[in-house]
Amino acid sequence: MTDSTFLTPAAAAKRAGCGRTKIMKAIENKALKAVRSNRNRWQIKSEDLEDWMTANIEETQSDSDADSQNDTETTVKITRLEAENEALKQRASDLEKDRDEWREQAQKSVWKRLFG
Repeated sequence: MTDSTFLTPAAAAKRAGCGRTKIMKAIENKALKAVRSNRNRWQIKSEDLEDWMTANIEETQSDSDADSQNDTETTVKITRLEAENEALKQRASDLEKDRDEWREQAQKSVWKRLFG
């Protein structure tokens, strides 16, 4: 038994596990059946989406694998950048502390020279 509801391209993409752009390209290439609503928006029958997904299962899975790899790479980059950011914050804090100590020594030296 199939569900004959209509989906927007975004909802179809979510159900298919791919991007909206891929759905739109499939519609443009006539690989995926879709009709325009009275509001001039694309509507895709869930049955047609299922047929398209079955025909493109390998491609959809490889896209999903690529997305997972991109997510992993992004997570690694974010983690590395967060660590780098913390190191830079610590370095800035250390430099400010050094600056304050040097300023204090300089002020003491000036007062010693003036009032001996």
